Amino acid sequence: MDTNHPTYNKIDNTFERVMNEINKFEKVFKQDGNLEKAVMELGGDVSELNDVRKALASAYDSLEGAHYGT
Repeated sequence: MDTNHPTYNKIDNTFERVMNEINKFEKVFKQDGNLEKAVMELGGDVSELNDVRKALASAYDSLEGAHYGT
């Protein structure tokens, strides 16, 4: 595979950009993070945030697999 090909770089950049965005969201929804603390302060149910964390981790893993697979 020609890693210097412009299309290769476009594909690589796309995956990297999306994976970096997911990393940002993972930080927002992290356990004991500011969002979780704010929800707890208002008496909200933070257990729902765990579902979001799992979904983000799964999406990241899928993207990473697709990135290396393609």
